[in-house]
Amino acid sequence: MRCLVEPAHAAQTVQEQPARACIDAVIDVLPSDTTSGCKGTLQLQSGKRLGFDYCILCCGSDYAMPIKAAQSMQASVRERQLDYQRSHSNLAAARSILVVGAGDVGVELAAEIVGKWPSGKLVSVVTSQSRGERTAFAAELSAGLAARNVMRLASGQPLLRFPEDACHGARRLPKIAAVSLYKSDGVLQFNRLVLCGFPAVVTKWLVEYLQVRAARGSWLHTIAWDCFEAVGVWLGAHLFC
Repeated sequence: MRCLVEPAHAAQTVQEQPARACIDAVIDVLPSDTTSGCKGTLQLQSGKRLGFDYCILCCGSDYAMPIKAAQSMQASVRERQLDYQRSHSNLAAARSILVVGAGDVGVELAAEIVGKWPSGKLVSVVTSQSRGERTAFAAELSAGLAARNVMRLASGQPLLRFPEDACHGARRLPKIAAVSLYKSDGVLQFNRLVLCGFPAVVTKWLVEYLQVRAARGSWLHTIAWDCFEAVGVWLGAHLFC
């Protein structure tokens, strides 16, 4: 969100896509191919076929550009910066801005715009009357346990339970979320404890700092993030429930 109002921030956070990444769309899953020896084949939108021994289909998120790079082509950091710069110019020129969807992303985007341009723009947020809880914390825990279960299934081991085996035996998923409201404000939820201001700002900064460096391949920051997350999960299972 910050890159849309401050494109220079992309130099600190945007990553190059992996060299071996396949940027395409799956249109069909085909049975085993005896010529290649693979157990199955993906038919891609580009016309290519990709063989596999084990396939995991993940829908991912559907955020549009420039929040996410286009799925049909690889994008360098420089190209992503140009995308952000174009969007920044459009936002700067607009007098009224409508944000559709008031989840974490929509709220943070609206706050970034208001924080960057505190006067002279009308920013409206539209959402439904009721929204289910969808947080990055819950998504990461779910994905981690799903990945472990895929490997356990392949090796014939019993599957892990959710959320118990992801949350130290807790029968309910901890409610942990940090929402940034531009640079100097935010909301931090830790189960029934809700903190505003400085604690949320520090938490959000720490999450970005560790995850960006872990994504760049730093083993030290990866270990630090794993410890930070593990402590958060354990505390979430036992405190302010």
